[in-house]
Amino acid sequence: MSDDLSEVVDGISKIGSSLEGIDITRPFSVVKGTIGVIGGIGKTLGGIFGWGTKDKKLQKQIENHQKAIEKLRERYSELKDAMDNAFDIERLAQYNDEMVKNLKTQNANLESMIKAEQDKKKTDNDKIEEYRKQIEANNKAIEEAEQSLTEQLGGFGTKANYKSAAEEFAKTWVDAFNEGSDALEALNNKFDEYFNTMLTKQLMNRATSKYIQPILEAFDKAVSDGSEGGNNGLDVTKKELEGIKELKDKNLALFNEYAKNLMDVLNVKPTGSSNISALQQGIQSVTESTAQALESILNSLRYYVATQQADVRIIRDTLLEKLGNSISAITQDTSSSPVLIELRLQTTILTDIRDTLASCVKGGHKQGRNGIKVFMN
Repeated sequence: MSDDLSEVVDGISKIGSSLEGIDITRPFSVVKGTIGVIGGIGKTLGGIFGWGTKDKKLQKQIENHQKAIEKLRERYSELKDAMDNAFDIERLAQYNDEMVKNLKTQNANLESMIKAEQDKKKTDNDKIEEYRKQIEANNKAIEEAEQSLTEQLGGFGTKANYKSAAEEFAKTWVDAFNEGSDALEALNNKFDEYFNTMLTKQLMNRATSKYIQPILEAFDKAVSDGSEGGNNGLDVTKKELEGIKELKDKNLALFNEYAKNLMDVLNVKPTGSSNISALQQGIQSVTESTAQALESILNSLRYYVATQQADVRIIRDTLLEKLGNSISAITQDTSSSPVLIELRLQTTILTDIRDTLASCVKGGHKQGRNGIKVFMN
């Protein structure tokens, strides 16, 4: 029996019982029975016109929408995990689309819940505010999902990443300027870093799942339970290792061919020379953390060298001022190279120091070695 019909029947029953309870010989029973009749009539009319049951219906709708949202949230969590672990461009796009649709469906349910709550006789405004906040959070998640896809495909995605990149370009220029190097070249090198990052992500998302993933899965298969060697994967066989090597040779060649074709399609040319030394090759293979440590050391060395150069200039200028007559002949030959002039200068200074010391000491001291010359009147 429906809630409406049940309430009507209950109201009619109450009217009957109230009429039976009226005893005209007892005044108070008439009053009590009349009140019961009025209550029964009110409940009967409420059942007929929907009074009292409307809120129950609306609450039932809200609960159904809430159950649908809970299921959608479980599916969204699964999609997010799959998105985080995906490195295939088609799957990334597929998971992203499903996540956005999931969140929009949640919002549609929340909008229906808001409307149902507003239509209640006793509206709970706190609930409505809670539903609206959930919609705002879902809209933010939709925006973040789209930004995340852009970032995984090699873009920047967010304004925060734009700011970080802009700061890096500005810092690169200032560092090059202070070092006296080519600032434009430094900016182009920084651009190449971001460009190569995009190429790397594009190549990874386009080809690695097809060519590299099978190689990695072959490793796992060889050392997992049920492998050819048995013993829960502890005994790898020669055949399994040869199979991995054969698959590696085949797939890496295909990956290399695909990558070169992709660069041709994108019209991307190598930025460096192929005839590089072993040292340069080693530099290229340095990890990011090692490079950061080396950068800190080099910055310290730059500061140290700059300070030492300043100190040497001060010493040189002081000596030129004090011993100008002794070295004037050396600096007159402007055709000599700067290195030669500096060597001659240092030689002259050392000679003057030696002669000065020689004039102050004399050998043959009774206790051995040299002694200081003393003039006595």
